[in-house]
Amino acid sequence: MDERFVPKAFILLLIPYLLFSQTDISKELYDAGFLNLAIDHIGDDKSEDAIFTKAESYFFLSGYKEAYRNYLILSERELKEERLPLIYYRMGDCLWFVGEKGKAVSIYKNCVLKYPDSPFFSQSLFRIIRYYLEISEYEEAVNTFSSFLEKYPDFEYKDQIYLLLARSFEKVGDYKRSLLYHNKITERSKDDELKKGSLLWVVRYWYERKDYKKAKVSCEILTSLYPSDEAFSILFSIFYKMKNFKEAILVFPSIKYPTDELYLACAEALYKIGEYELAEKAYIKAKGTLTLGISFSYIKLGKLDLALSTLKEQELDDNGFYLVSQLAEKLGDKDEEIKGYRGIIDNFPKSPLREEAFFKLGTLYLKQGSITEAMTVCNSMVDEYPKTSLTLNLLYTIGEATGDEKYLEKIVGMYPEFPKCPDILYKIGRKQKDEGRYKESLVTFERLVKEYPKSSLFPYALYNTASLYRKLGNPKKAKTIYRGIPKISKELGEKVLLYSSNISFNLKDYTGTIEDCKTIINEYPKGEFSDDATYLMAWCYYKKEDYGSARKWFYRCLSKYPESPYCPPSIYWL
Repeated sequence: MDERFVPKAFILLLIPYLLFSQTDISKELYDAGFLNLAIDHIGDDKSEDAIFTKAESYFFLSGYKEAYRNYLILSERELKEERLPLIYYRMGDCLWFVGEKGKAVSIYKNCVLKYPDSPFFSQSLFRIIRYYLEISEYEEAVNTFSSFLEKYPDFEYKDQIYLLLARSFEKVGDYKRSLLYHNKITERSKDDELKKGSLLWVVRYWYERKDYKKAKVSCEILTSLYPSDEAFSILFSIFYKMKNFKEAILVFPSIKYPTDELYLACAEALYKIGEYELAEKAYIKAKGTLTLGISFSYIKLGKLDLALSTLKEQELDDNGFYLVSQLAEKLGDKDEEIKGYRGIIDNFPKSPLREEAFFKLGTLYLKQGSITEAMTVCNSMVDEYPKTSLTLNLLYTIGEATGDEKYLEKIVGMYPEFPKCPDILYKIGRKQKDEGRYKESLVTFERLVKEYPKSSLFPYALYNTASLYRKLGNPKKAKTIYRGIPKISKELGEKVLLYSSNISFNLKDYTGTIEDCKTIINEYPKGEFSDDATYLMAWCYYKKEDYGSARKWFYRCLSKYPESPYCPPSIYWL
């Protein structure tokens, strides 16, 4: 105590006592706590007791340099053996407190070797270990402590040093060695606080590394020895992470004050094992923590309207928006269904559900008759997902529904391998032909012929191509194409041969006409156009003035096709 704070009256009463006392006044002052007065009273006294009292006074007044100087004087004398340990330990302390820790550690190491029974032993050993850890000499810290343990295996505070080492290794990221020392505490310590803390650290160590089996072993020890909400919460989480949901649910009641997050996990676990009603209650207890889980529980319970309403209250990810659309579809709520898919498209550019959302949204708009919106969605989908099957499907659906040539042509251009491409081109060509756009139609059919020669529509495309050449005033080209069709299509053969024969007749190529008509009669004897071919044959011979052959074919028309409309003119020409 600083004498400045001693009441004056007390000092006045103390002076006579000190003057007439036969005892060592400086020692009395020291014992009474008047350390500065004790130092002043000692003055230049060089006796061992005086110097010791002065050193101790300076030490407790934090005058470590003066204290050290006096302890050093004493250390160089022949002193009483019982006083030496204190002096040497004090010298180390003085150096430690003035920041000369390296020198202090040298003194401490000598002290703990010479005076292990001193009450200052433990504190000094702590400081030695701490010093080596501070200067990152971790091996030296471990080796020093290990060597002391060999000599003093029953060292009282070894668990505290294990903890110091564990925390130091953790601080520098050497978690394996930190684990080693925490394990030493958990295996040997009788200090409950230390053991509990180290067990908790070990549990978290394995939990964070997702080694849930090892975490479980340590956590079960922790809960059996030191049951607490924290311990049971971790054990519950371990079982949950291991997907052992039944065990997790059994542990949960041991948690006295579960957090919302734990209620939520419990609800998820109950949901996983099919306890949907209990899961619903647990979800509700997780105040303000709505998740997809409660919506899934409502779905399992058949409460689709509640499932949808809880979803709409949440901050949803892409899966949540997708679920909104699915539920809305089942409930027939088209507006919510559209909002769900729109939510994915607008908020999640990298979602794996995005492509499907485009497709579903475009299809929905199309079903509602919102053609413009459907096309807008489809155009965006084409930009983001070109040449995918879903994009193709949406393009084709819109093209078929609207008959829009641009959409249909885009499909053929983007997906030439699409099996429906020949059908698309044929449909476009027919539409153009029906509308009198013969040149455009011809280009379309010729494209089909060129690009899809193996298509079942190939002969029909040829047929339309020939027909268009005929309409466009190129009968010779038409005839050439007509005559090639019977080689690839039996079905169209008779008709195209008749058309070819008519073109030849109009061109006054009677020989060509006769040739086509004979082919029809020979290859299609019961065909639809046999009477046409017979009458045309007779008429060609008539034109060539081969009246005998003409008479023969006119008679054949009358005898073989008595119901034919060509019978009256045949009689006339006969």
